[in-house]
Amino acid sequence: MMAARRAGFTLLEVLIAIAILGMIVGLIYGSFAATVDSKEKIETGNEIYHEARWAMSKLEDDLGAAFVSKNRNSKSVFLGLTSDGPGGMPMDELHFASFNHVKFNPQARESDQAEVSYFVAENPETGTLTLYRREDATPDEDNTAGGEFYELCEHVLAFDLAYYDGFEWIEEWDSRRFDDSAEGDEQQIDNQSDEMVNTLPMAVEVRLLVDGPLDPNGNPTQVPFHTKIRLVLSTLDLSLIDAGEDEEGGSGAKETGGTSATGGTSDTGG
Repeated sequence: MMAARRAGFTLLEVLIAIAILGMIVGLIYGSFAATVDSKEKIETGNEIYHEARWAMSKLEDDLGAAFVSKNRNSKSVFLGLTSDGPGGMPMDELHFASFNHVKFNPQARESDQAEVSYFVAENPETGTLTLYRREDATPDEDNTAGGEFYELCEHVLAFDLAYYDGFEWIEEWDSRRFDDSAEGDEQQIDNQSDEMVNTLPMAVEVRLLVDGPLDPNGNPTQVPFHTKIRLVLSTLDLSLIDAGEDEEGGSGAKETGGTSATGGTSDTGG
């Protein structure tokens, strides 16, 4: 009687099975890694859009309640300054008074007035250029410092502001009234005109450029945001500008429409 053959696998069969199993595991891992990578890119993109849209929305709310008082004792101001960042990209800053302050503590001696600033600076924790919002609930003589600072949007590549005076868009605005002293004149921006004093522009154009998520090829992208915000409390006297331009022989306006988009992000890029 012949001995029964023992059941089992040969060494070659085991090696082949291990190789096939390894290939299957590799395919599953590759698919899973690609899914995780896509998920991270989508989340990064959503975070970028959320931060930038929040920053634009907050700026729109603040500017919608911006004001300047003609009272000489008022500490209100509207000051827009130009500045260049890395690579010559615009990194402007804006300081103004707004009625948009929210009083969280009922016992605090605060009103709905506040100093508000928007500017770009390097985040000391991440090392990236970040758009900050400053709010000081107690307006004082220094309209550009004090109060609390909030991070609005990281990875900023450009922050460009322009101001509509009823005839053209200009790069800077200064509502401050200066004394005749030399010290005061040195602080004044170069292109301040009489009609700027103690008043607001009719609208503000905002352009924000941020780093976007990597494209499918691993290359960096840029996401632009753009809006024009109407300042409803502007008391700009267009007759003063019109008279001055007529004396010079024409307005020379670059753009006269300008305020058709009065909120939101009219260009959200991609």
